[in-house]
Amino acid sequence: MQQINDPNWVLGNVEGLSVTMDELGQCVTIVIHDEIFDIATVFKTAYWFSDNYYIFMKPHKFGLEVELRLKDPGLKKTDPTIVAGEFMNALLDQRVRQIVHAETGEIRARLVQKAFFEGRKRTIVQS
Repeated sequence: MQQINDPNWVLGNVEGLSVTMDELGQCVTIVIHDEIFDIATVFKTAYWFSDNYYIFMKPHKFGLEVELRLKDPGLKKTDPTIVAGEFMNALLDQRVRQIVHAETGEIRARLVQKAFFEGRKRTIVQS
């Protein structure tokens, strides 16, 4: 693969991000550190991007390397730095969702259980 310019220019000199070009076209490669994001978070985020991008993943010494390639580069030209930024924002969003679920999952389950119990109680009374 041939590097497009210096990979450090992507998102302001962020280590682990590069934009490359090969015979298949342009792609964004992001190294996801497993100390920050677990593999489930990465997979869920990648799934969100799978409509418009081919996703390739492989192990990396720091965690996981994710490569994003536009499925149809002829339809729209997307700045690779924007793609990388959107992926990282989605990764953060997914991680926060997991944290909130862990903190509030029990409360949510009780509320759902109570709602179903109340609905069942009304149905029985009306019969």
